[in-house]
Amino acid sequence: METYKSADGYYNIKQTEMFGFKHNECVGFESRWKVKKVSSSASAQTTKQEGSEQGCNAVERNNVEIQSEAKETVIKETDMDKLAGWLSRIYPSVRKELDSASKSRAFKRYPPFQTTNRIEPKLVQELEISSKVGEKDKNKNTISCLSWNQTGNLIATSQSANHTAWCYHTGVVSVFQLHRNDRLEETPVRKFETDSCATALDFHPTNSAILAAGTHIGQIYMWDIYNEMETLLTTLDGHDEAITQISWVSDLNKCIVLVSSSTDGLLKLWNFNLPHSKLNLRTRFKIKTPILGKINQTTEVAQNLLGRDLGVVCFDFSTHVPDIFVVAMEGGLIVQCSLLGATPLKGNTKDEPLLDPVYKYYEPHQGEVTRVKFSPDRKEMFLTNGTDGEIRIYLLDQDEPAQIIFVKSSLADVAWIPKEEKFLAGCGYQVPLEVFDIIKGKKVFEGEGGNAGGKILSSVRVNHKNTKHVAVGGNNGRLQLWNVQWQNI
Repeated sequence: METYKSADGYYNIKQTEMFGFKHNECVGFESRWKVKKVSSSASAQTTKQEGSEQGCNAVERNNVEIQSEAKETVIKETDMDKLAGWLSRIYPSVRKELDSASKSRAFKRYPPFQTTNRIEPKLVQELEISSKVGEKDKNKNTISCLSWNQTGNLIATSQSANHTAWCYHTGVVSVFQLHRNDRLEETPVRKFETDSCATALDFHPTNSAILAAGTHIGQIYMWDIYNEMETLLTTLDGHDEAITQISWVSDLNKCIVLVSSSTDGLLKLWNFNLPHSKLNLRTRFKIKTPILGKINQTTEVAQNLLGRDLGVVCFDFSTHVPDIFVVAMEGGLIVQCSLLGATPLKGNTKDEPLLDPVYKYYEPHQGEVTRVKFSPDRKEMFLTNGTDGEIRIYLLDQDEPAQIIFVKSSLADVAWIPKEEKFLAGCGYQVPLEVFDIIKGKKVFEGEGGNAGGKILSSVRVNHKNTKHVAVGGNNGRLQLWNVQWQNI
């Protein structure tokens, strides 16, 4: 077979007698000094290839430096007016795309890099709060509530006893600082005393120095933890019975108000005047039970709940729809309420409004509700946790739960994970930390470690700023700090 170059620069293959016939069309490629030929093999007799080695002398080479002329670089002048005009034309479209990308959730759970080693949640630190705050009463070991401030560098804790009647204890609220090494300071940066055990805590959502607390005898306290001269801003008698929850929320006018609930059956909204350090009562809500024994055609309400004044256990206001809030009552009753169109009740006055905000009822729990919380990512979704061993996921427009997660033993507290909408964190008997997947409806992680064995974990809170920090408090006076890499679960 012979290869020859045609006049147009292409290579052709010519048949010879030694090889079989194979036709190849002309292929257009530039000429190279070395070309791989395409051929088909056929049996042929060849002579044996022989080779011999022969020594040779290496040629010595020397490097010689020479001076060459520098190559001139030609820089074209740019018409700045035309450039400015072009940028002004494309800027609106570019800005629109950037704003759309910043609000997009397409890459929400996309990891920046791939990791081969799965990092399990781990217990980073455990503090015995009772010894750190100098508490002498051994009965006051339960960490009743926790609250992270908005910047995520401070966490407030309170201790209380298991009360069967009136509280005669002096309460202690302690504030611990989180350092850059992801550990809490062992001694509190602030320590406050209350006339009775503190049962509720919440930091202000925009002013990270303001801390509000509610007590077992119905008092409300307000502190400025960075003010060395006047730490206590105000205190007043807010309710006739124990305060069950206290929270800062945004109203319809996007003003931040303080909301408190109590076993006296009232939910109150307070206006807070920071310059004058004063709380003013804005509205009182009283939740009425259903008149009939059925909420809908299939759901019945226990007869012992009808016609009674029930205490408010917990509540939560929607951040997406400010006029909607959900309230959990004693006996497992769950009620959707609205700030708009509330009905005046007997005892309503101009100075102290008393309104019924009930909008609809949901299928109640068979036990008490310990937590109700709206999803931070889904505006139509909220959860409830009950002592009947059920975590329920409700949708606002459905009376029955859309998902039920059954647990072996009831949990004392649960929390959503910000930016991880399908995960829940919970704590309860013996197990210090549990993680649930609401899509699968089952537990995906169970923590081990610490001195939680045989004890009840009473409260769990996820850091707003850095969600990997999860704080868990127990009835043994211990505060646990967990490090959870949610993207690895």
